[in-house]
Parts: sequence; C-alpha cells; structure tokens
Amino acid sequence: MAEFIQQQENQLAKNLVRNHSENMPYGIIGKDSLEKGVARRPSSVYWNGLRQFGIAKTDVSLKDFIEQFEQYANYPNDAHVDDDEQLSSLARMMTKSTDYHPNWSESATIALSKAEAEFLRDMLLLSKNIEYSIPAQLVKHKLLEKALELDDALESGIWRIDALYQWLKSSAISSQTKSCLEKALEFCFVLEGAHIRYNSLIAERANNTASQGLLVEEFQIWLREAQKHRHRFKLESINEWYLCAFGIEKNSNSRTRQFIEQWCNLIMNNATEDKLDKCIKQQAIANKGPRCLLKKALSDQQDWVGMRKLEFRWPTAKIILQDIHEGLYVSA
Repeated sequence: MAEFIQQQENQLAKNLVRNHSENMPYGIIGKDSLEKGVARRPSSVYWNGLRQFGIAKTDVSLKDFIEQFEQYANYPNDAHVDDDEQLSSLARMMTKSTDYHPNWSESATIALSKAEAEFLRDMLLLSKNIEYSIPAQLVKHKLLEKALELDDALESGIWRIDALYQWLKSSAISSQTKSCLEKALEFCFVLEGAHIRYNSLIAERANNTASQGLLVEEFQIWLREAQKHRHRFKLESINEWYLCAFGIEKNSNSRTRQFIEQWCNLIMNNATEDKLDKCIKQQAIANKGPRCLLKKALSDQQDWVGMRKLEFRWPTAKIILQDIHEGLYVSA
C-alpha cells in the first residue's frame, strides 16, 4: 500500500505538470523532482487535513492507517463487498466524491472542478472535527467571499488574522469561534513580548547596539500596551488558552506552561527588566542547552529568532478556501 501511494503521488505530479505545460501554476508538489520522485509527499503533508475534513475516517497516523488498510485487503471476511462500493470495510475508511472515477489523475489540474469544490465545501460543513473552525464558519454563514476580499485588500505588514477577527466580531459566526480566536490573539500578544525581550538579549550578546536599542524601545511600547490589558496575564487567561488549544487543560507542570505562568506573573507584578531577562534566559537555556544562542558567539547580523505575530495558518487556510470558492463560482 505504501509503495502504491508513492507511485500514485509521483504519477500525479507528472500528470499535473503535463496538464499545465503551457501555464505552470504555483503549488504543484514535486514538479522540480519528477525523475527522482516527490520528496515531501502530499499524503504526509495533508494527512491531518484529510482526517479533520472527515475524508480519511480515522484518528491514527498515516503509517498505522496503511497497516490497517493492508490488513483489511489481505485478510478479507464475509462482511466485505466490492472495494469500489461504499458499503465495504475498505471503502468506509475513505470518503469519495460523487464524481470519482478510477482514472481521475490523468486529467487532474491544480484548479478544482465544481464537483470537487462542492465535495470539499460539504466536508467542511459536515465534519464535526472542524465545525467551529474559521473556514467552516465562513462557509456556513456565507461569509467566505467577503472574507477573501477583505484579506486581499490588506496592505503588506498588516496582521491578517487580527484584521479578520476585528471584522468577524460583529458577524453571525459562532460565539465559540470568536472566543477561541480572541484567546489565540491574546496568547500571541503575551508571548510576543517575551520574544522581543529574548531578541534584545541576543542583540546584546552579538554586540549589535543599534538593534538592541530598537528592541528595547519596541519592548517598552509592548509593555505599555500590556499594562492596558492586565487581564490577559492572569492565570485564568492562561487556562482559557490551553482549553481552546487542547480541549482540556494541559498538564500545568510542563516547562512551557511553567514559563508562561512565570512570565505573566512577572508582567502582572511590574517586575524589573533584570528579572524579566533572567526568566527569559532560564527558559532559553533549558530548551536548547549548550545550543542556546545566548551561550554562543554571534554575528552582529543575527536575524530575529522565534515567534512574531502568529497568523495561525490563516494564509494557508485562505489558499484552500480560495480554491474552493473559485471552483464553486469561477468554474460554474
């Protein structure tokens, strides 16, 4: 089964390149390594997405899924019927679109057909795993086209997921979705401050006084904003972040959780910069040990390290939603 998937992925890459020979689009995985075969396999890249959409009806890894599939295929029982029928045990493991045909790969293009777009739209709406996700809510409440237009109109450098949230706050989408996105943005803001401070320490070690000065100034701007929103640094807020991210509160003894709590507590109590820096250094060294940048000789051109404002994969989700939208309406 694993070899079959590999062969099919290699062949699909070749078919897509052939079918787009006159106008090569962005996004064909493996187009530059057709002879050697696809290096980063789509089945691996998109496996979690296939599960979340309910296309792959399983919670296991791709490796375990292949093993299960092979067991069904190699040891059939009386409950099995023809593999092409949705009633068979094999067929139940994967959901097919209504217009599926065995030779679909031969005519495949990067653009979705109307039937393919409808299939993905319906899976978005029907999958309980992603019922309260932003993509599902945009589709459910017929806000997709407007959301895409809004994002396209943003200037470079704008925090895109925040702009989307500001618009969605007064929309009809689920209050659960709004709350989860709000908590995600809060988390991002709180941790960005720690990373500004971390990069200031790196600049200091690299003897880059110009960069350090800018980062110290940036941190002061962040700190003034943090003091306006002190509720974001309370333990209750941290619990809510973890609840939104994991469904249940994650073990509070984890190193990351301990650091977040310590950082928030220091900010809440107006700790000195020395105490803030000590907290940052301890976490960095605990994470990386001797590989920590704060223990190395650094170039004065050291780039930014760590997170900035997170987009929470909205740009990637937008590409998928754009493809669905174009398949539904442009190709109609």
